[in-house]
Amino acid sequence: MQPMLVVGTKVSVPFLFGFCEHVGFVSGYYANGEPAVISISASKGFVQEPLSSFAGGHQWVSGGRPLDLSPAWILYRAFSVAHRPYNLFSWNCEHLVAYAYGQEVRSPQIAAVSAAVFGAIAVALVAKA
Repeated sequence: MQPMLVVGTKVSVPFLFGFCEHVGFVSGYYANGEPAVISISASKGFVQEPLSSFAGGHQWVSGGRPLDLSPAWILYRAFSVAHRPYNLFSWNCEHLVAYAYGQEVRSPQIAAVSAAVFGAIAVALVAKA
């Protein structure tokens, strides 16, 4: 039996061999009791789907949610940008969740990967010199 998740609770699943995670948040419950999750991805765009579909067979992890925001406000903010197309660098799953939570819209994973890539390039250039 899975724990009851409050609407607005962040959920995530690993991908790319655990180097990254796909994030979304609980948006409600289906009649069978399974949580619904809102997220955005390159393959699906903005979607509300069962947690099992979101997880895709992977173990999911729950995080917190901003306690100063009502679940209704989080949902309102998410659905207000449902029309925005996915973009890895400017509008991915982390951006959507941050926006819905009223936080700075950013993607720490993209920043970390970018820093690692640029660092590797710098090391390679220095090694060649």
